[in-house]
Amino acid sequence: MTSARRSSLKLLTSAASHPKYRNYPLPPPFLRFQLRGEATGDDCSVAGRRYLGVADGVGQWNRREHGSAGLWSRLMITRFADRMEQLTANEKDVDVPVRGVVDLLEEEYHSIMALCKHPDSMPTGPAPKGDWTSSSMSDPLNKHGFQPRHQHDGGKKGEAEPFEYQGSTTLLVSVLSNSQLHIVNIGDSSLLVFREGELVYESEAQSHWFDCPFQIGHNSPDTPANSAHCDTVDVQPGDVVITSTDGLGDNVYNSQILEVILEESAKEGAQQEALNRMAARLCSLAREKMADEWGESPFGDRAICEGIGFMGGKKDDVSILVSRVIEDE
Repeated sequence: MTSARRSSLKLLTSAASHPKYRNYPLPPPFLRFQLRGEATGDDCSVAGRRYLGVADGVGQWNRREHGSAGLWSRLMITRFADRMEQLTANEKDVDVPVRGVVDLLEEEYHSIMALCKHPDSMPTGPAPKGDWTSSSMSDPLNKHGFQPRHQHDGGKKGEAEPFEYQGSTTLLVSVLSNSQLHIVNIGDSSLLVFREGELVYESEAQSHWFDCPFQIGHNSPDTPANSAHCDTVDVQPGDVVITSTDGLGDNVYNSQILEVILEESAKEGAQQEALNRMAARLCSLAREKMADEWGESPFGDRAICEGIGFMGGKKDDVSILVSRVIEDE
């Protein structure tokens, strides 16, 4: 007697996002790379048939010379998506343990660290028009330093002294392996799993102290190998997975997210259309909360618990992936 073949699963996803201010330009040397994902302010997100990822670049890096808040979020998402595409290219199922995901993130972490130190990082001229320029509109502080080479001290005459581009990011990724979702979280982004009208899983946020999440990159002790919180959750067809940067979770309560899911799921139409509506509504709801200076919010609740007076929503970039687990026919 033979057992019935287990159905393969995949993720059907819709995305919505909105920046706090605008997308800051990346340093010119990195424009030659083929980057993946959707950049939103300092956030970046990506979704595949069997993987999801969101990253939230630490905004303070935009105030530092040679700092770029969006650099690490975009590079980590790109490298993660590249590795996942290699693993899933010709396979119906991805058979990778959660520690395997951590290992590949650790490899890419060190690779990006080395890339930021590359001696050719020094820009030698303007980037192609339309991608990045040295105008006051794109770089008002000229923070990426388009200066003639001879203006720098040190090194050989006429050559620039190498420097290191810097940044850091939170990171949350998940990989669908057979009927399990492996989750690796560094920081305060969020992954929620809803099933039949109930929240069955919520990822655990990591912070060094209030409003200082774990992050990988420069000036941080955190790395994927020593800091990541790993989980595995069983999933089944019909489950709704919400993956987001903290722009959603700081402003919208889980009960409000569930309400949106139930209302949109009850409407007629294709599954993709329902996911599109969920993502758009959740993004709009987060933005409404950010604009409300006197309303209640999850971030405000946590601030009050820390003895900090805070009212209203927290203004931030927001990136949201709304996914439904479905059978891969």
